Amino acid sequence: MYLQRYKSFFAALPEMLCEGDNVVDDSTCWSGEDVVESYTGRVVGNGLHAQRQNPEVKVRSPNPTLAEVKERLELFNQYLSDTQTVEMVKAAVDGELERLQR
Repeated sequence: MYLQRYKSFFAALPEMLCEGDNVVDDSTCWSGEDVVESYTGRVVGNGLHAQRQNPEVKVRSPNPTLAEVKERLELFNQYLSDTQTVEMVKAAVDGELERLQR
């Protein structure tokens, strides 16, 4: 959540450093490893799908076992949430019935 606020800043950082008003010398740019005259790497878009085409980023496919465990945990959490909601409603109804019986 905290880093989400800075997503657009970091997405625009390469252009700011190489093309923006803050460029000290028009003939230099940071390549990710060194200061060079121009960036020669392949420029790709934002997002996981686009980064699969980026030679500088290693993107792994999701592990099927971890994906299954994640799905099971999400279902379990939903079940717990639903169960707690039902229990809260039952308690509220029981409390109201007791109040009406007095």
